[in-house]
Amino acid sequence: DLSVVTSTGPGGRIVEKDVLDFIESRKKAPTAQPAPKPGACAPKRVPLSEIRQVIAERMSTSWKNSPMVTINADVDCGTIKKLREDLKEAFKARELNLSYNYIFIKACAVALKEQPMLNSCLEGNEVLLYEEINIGLAVATDEALLVPVVKDVGGKNLYEIAAAGDSLIEKARTGGLSLDDVSGGTFTITNLGMFAVRDFTPIINPPQCAILGVGQMNDRPCVWCDQIVPRPMMTLSLTFDHRIVDGAQGARFLKRIKELLENPLLLLAALK
Repeated sequence: DLSVVTSTGPGGRIVEKDVLDFIESRKKAPTAQPAPKPGACAPKRVPLSEIRQVIAERMSTSWKNSPMVTINADVDCGTIKKLREDLKEAFKARELNLSYNYIFIKACAVALKEQPMLNSCLEGNEVLLYEEINIGLAVATDEALLVPVVKDVGGKNLYEIAAAGDSLIEKARTGGLSLDDVSGGTFTITNLGMFAVRDFTPIINPPQCAILGVGQMNDRPCVWCDQIVPRPMMTLSLTFDHRIVDGAQGARFLKRIKELLENPLLLLAALK
């Protein structure tokens, strides 16, 4: 557009040098952002809250530092569904809620006792094996995803896990969590089943070694007693740090969780 070129020729004419100078000046000038069109709304800028800044930093650190692998397994939930129904009234009598998450926590505690490498972290060239099993349970709030920690799960029965879990979840939803409530986790469970998510790839909560993702429980066609019938199925997604845990170790751990959930009588010793 010659109207924007400064002329230096005789009588105000534009000469070749003017065009070349204009082209060079455009190359050096910073690219300007186009002005919003009339009637267009400018994007709203929302600053990250302090807690979201912490989450962003931790998740970025985890993604950069941990070579993560995720494996999936389908679980038949028919038996734990019946177990929960059978025990629900006993827990109500103690003013407790027997959430599926508490059954998952207990199953993970049993499996972590048997395979302690999943209950560890990497520090330099050493793997630190935690003595206690402290399982964090991701809880969604209006502001952020919080992970209160049920401490010493290996030494708790289902009643005790439910009591600790109910208290932590109530604190999370009312903003009453203390630093101690969200510290010291050695393993994490995150459940997106209530959002109709079938499976996903959870990100490890550093410095932990692994995290278990829980998908939606719904009826799917399965072969049962030589017939195709609907069964309540659920997909578990285990993400682990491949620097510490090999694929076979991770698969054995996930297989054990599947066995415990499909045969929850193995957990009855925890109901003393």
